[in-house]
Amino acid sequence: MPKVKWLISVCSPRDVLLYTNRSHTDDGRSGAGWVIYLNGTAVRTGRTVRHPVSTAFDAEALALRDGLRDDLSLPAHDLAGKLIVLLNSRESGTP
Repeated sequence: MPKVKWLISVCSPRDVLLYTNRSHTDDGRSGAGWVIYLNGTAVRTGRTVRHPVSTAFDAEALALRDGLRDDLSLPAHDLAGKLIVLLNSRESGTP
């Protein structure tokens, strides 16, 4: 989470930060979660667990999709500044 704390510290109070992170359940299924930050505060969270044959990329992509849907439903969405997305997964093409 150090990347998230640093990014929150340099974001404008109006910016929305969507952070996703993948994981694996004890039974081997891929999963991912997301957090939406507005003005440095977590305002929405969610998670998804995929079928055992799904990849970490699948879970991360679905978490991104679901997090973006959540962002669009925020009452403050129309007043927000930038949308900044931080994917925490090498499988998704991020460092």
